[in-house]
Order: sequence, then structure tokens, then C-alpha cells
Amino acid sequence: MTAMSDKSERPTIKAAQIGVGRWGRNIARTIRDEIPGIRLIRAVTSREDIGDLIGDECTRVADWRDLLNDDEVEAVFLAVPPSRHREMTSAFVESGIAVFVEKPLCLSSQDGRLLLETVGRYDGIVHVDHIDLHNPAVAAIKERSSTSGPLRRIVGHIGAAYERRPDISPLWEYSPHFIAVCLTAGGGDLQRVSAKRLPSEPPFSDDENRDLVQLDMAFSDGMTATVVAGNGMARKCRSLRFEFDEKSFIFDDQAESRLMEQDRSEDKAHAVPISEVRPLTASIQAFETKIRRGQPTPDDVRTGIKVIEILEAASRAIGEPLPLEPPPSRTITNSEH
Repeated sequence: MTAMSDKSERPTIKAAQIGVGRWGRNIARTIRDEIPGIRLIRAVTSREDIGDLIGDECTRVADWRDLLNDDEVEAVFLAVPPSRHREMTSAFVESGIAVFVEKPLCLSSQDGRLLLETVGRYDGIVHVDHIDLHNPAVAAIKERSSTSGPLRRIVGHIGAAYERRPDISPLWEYSPHFIAVCLTAGGGDLQRVSAKRLPSEPPFSDDENRDLVQLDMAFSDGMTATVVAGNGMARKCRSLRFEFDEKSFIFDDQAESRLMEQDRSEDKAHAVPISEVRPLTASIQAFETKIRRGQPTPDDVRTGIKVIEILEAASRAIGEPLPLEPPPSRTITNSEH
């Protein structure tokens, strides 16, 4: 039997999705169009305009808790406000259902540690969607790192001109993806975190609902990292610069050539070919692989906790209140997302 036929004959993973708002639609569309090994069979949403995304075979469910005892559901995608992440993720892990959860993992490191205990107790599979860990450009940089010398510095800019969310600050919304990249790129332990506010870019200079934060990290191996994140940018931005001893790599999501490589001895950079697979697709594919292997994923949760610890330190440094999770609600039915 060939590898291709073996793959085609694997059983389809039956999944549910909670929340089909702006980002949830991207998840549902990606599963439908690009992930043949996963099929949505349940959806918790109040939206009526998603029939084309979830398909006729997908049943709407009024209360997400009804999924906990659904013997057909093997995995769940959570595209809900982060205030619901801990409660829902813990419940599904306890029910033996694999969880794909958006960043941040939850809204406090304390809750993250409680979730880690649950994952350990039930051998749970939790995939935190730190999407740039699956970015083909980041993967290409890692492949070339062995011939580039030690990694000295990472500089990232991520943000947009979107309105501020009511539930989390721009710092917590935009920076987790790049924080996760910085945590996993080098071999050293995190030693220091600092943060400061930057002026928002025109035309948002005087808009108090806009925020731009510079987050700096230092690691025990000498690597440093800077992430500038927020909704105080005039235009959408997603860029990373990796500086090694011998080479630099520049990723710019908005550029024609998204990844460039430059030797220290040369002035001119050249384009590096990268996969056309979208980061979200690669992230969901990684989730599928974890389910098929049946291996618990405590390291995913540990990374999620470290990201939250950095966010908490940065929030304190800039005098920003920490997000607080509300107490568990009496009933959660159709998600507004």
C-alpha cells in the first residue's frame, strides 16, 4: 500500500466548532477547503449566514456543553472570547476531546497552570494557535539556521488599524504569536522582560483607544528580542527580522517577496522561496497530526503559559490592568462569535 493510499484511507476526524465570527469563519473555511482529514459535524453559533461554511451535514447545537457527551465529536475548535478559553478547554479535555484554542491560552498564568494540571491528569491534547510557529517563513528560517551562526536578535512588528477589542488589550491581542516565536527560536531561558508604550502612528496619535507597545526580552544564551505590537499602526503589519552571526532573515507578510536572506558580508538581500501553505492551514494540520498520534501535548500548554507570563509582566510594566476572567456563567448557549 502506498503512502498516498494509506493517507486517503485514514478515518476522518469529526469535529465541532464553537464560534463562527470573523476569525471563526477563517477556521471553518480552512477546514472545509484545505483539511480533508477533518470534518465539521457540529457548530455552536448564533449566526445564520454560515451554511456554506459548515455544510449541510453540520448540526447546530444550542449549548456547547451538549458536545461534552457527544460520542461522535473527537475534536473541537474554539473561536470564542479568551475569557471562555479556560472553562471550555478544561471541560473538553476532561471529556477526552482534543482542543484547538486561539491565543492567548487563557487570561492568567494561574489559570494556565490549572489547565496544565488538567491536561496532565487526562492526557489531553490541546493545540494553542500561536499561528506563526507554523508560518512557512519561520520554518524556512529554522531550516537555514544551522549554517547561519548563533541567533543574536529577533525584531518583530505586528498590528493593524483595527478598533480596540472590548475584552482584551491590543498588547494581548497582537503580540502572543511573536512572543511564542521568540520563546521557541533560541536555546536559552528567558531572563528579563520589559515594556514601554510608544506613540501611536498618525492619524491615531491622539486616539486613546489606540495603543502601541514595545516589548523587550533577554535570554540566557545572549539572544534578545523586541516585539512592537498594537492597534496604533497606520496599516496592517506583520514582520520579523532574525539576526544571526553570519546572516539575517527578513519576513514581511505584506511584501512581494515575503522572506529575504542577507549575508553579513553582502549589501544585497535575495529572496528565499517558501511554501504557499497558509499559517492557519499549517497550524490545523499540526493539530490533526497530534490527534492521529494520540500523544498528550503538555508542551503546547507550557508555551501558552510562558506567553501569558510575559504578557502579565508587560502589562504591569506599562501600568495596564490585567485582564480578569469572569466567573463561569450559568448557561452559555449560541456564541455571539
